Amino acid sequence: MNHNSVVEIRTYLEVHRIAPKKRWGQNFLVDGNARSRIIDLCSVAGGTRAWEIGPGLGALTDALIDSGAKMTLFEIDHGLVRLLRERYGDAVRIVVGDAVSTVASELTGVSAVPDIILGNLPYRSAGAIVASIAEAEPVVPRMVFMVQRELADRFTAAPGQADYSALTVLIRSRYDVQRVLAVKGGAFYPAPRVGSAVVVFEPAPGNSGPAAQQRASRIARLVFSERRKKIATVLRRKAAAGDVTAKRALDGAGTAGIDVSLRPGEIPVNEYLRWGETVQADD
Repeated sequence: MNHNSVVEIRTYLEVHRIAPKKRWGQNFLVDGNARSRIIDLCSVAGGTRAWEIGPGLGALTDALIDSGAKMTLFEIDHGLVRLLRERYGDAVRIVVGDAVSTVASELTGVSAVPDIILGNLPYRSAGAIVASIAEAEPVVPRMVFMVQRELADRFTAAPGQADYSALTVLIRSRYDVQRVLAVKGGAFYPAPRVGSAVVVFEPAPGNSGPAAQQRASRIARLVFSERRKKIATVLRRKAAAGDVTAKRALDGAGTAGIDVSLRPGEIPVNEYLRWGETVQADD
């Protein structure tokens, strides 16, 4: 199949009575230059363990297999699963279901960590998918994802910027994030109305332990729930209402050197991590 031909892709889907489903963000990449760049970023070689989320019709899968990667595919659409099984047979492993839960579940207790996770992620669930991976153990050596431009902004935002959020803290507490490529809507079939970006994730140096990361993320979610208010105001009110996390965060803020007179968006990720390391561990 010519993965750069909209006509050929449309015809192939019609023959197999499959229509792109908006609810699952099925926008097939038809830009050969963007595809080549993504493949280069994946840096696969013979024996590379690659997990691909949302393989679609196999545009990236074909190139990765040709490069010698051992592929595991995560796909929710049973129609596409059928086509992928017919096409690849036993050459790939296919996990069927929602990637928000299936990828994290596969990672938990896995005997061989994938060398890379990649994918053209559905816009509606991309944030939840990446968050679920970031919360799972172990840390993945490399991830390359195509996501909506606005989500890439949230992943890469700095303190003080409007897109800096609890999601930013969660992701960047575990991974360094680099935005490497902008992709216009016309690079896909069907063409989305928004732009996309390719983002690369690698383990952050000097990672805190997973327990501290989890506490840092929990604190960030708590204070960002009222991001316009000062941290002290939010924590004191929630602690008074019996929120144990808020009380522990408030008690540990001084030791961690956190200025609770600031707003949540003014605290850098490394300070949230230090805060998570300082607060009392969960019972």
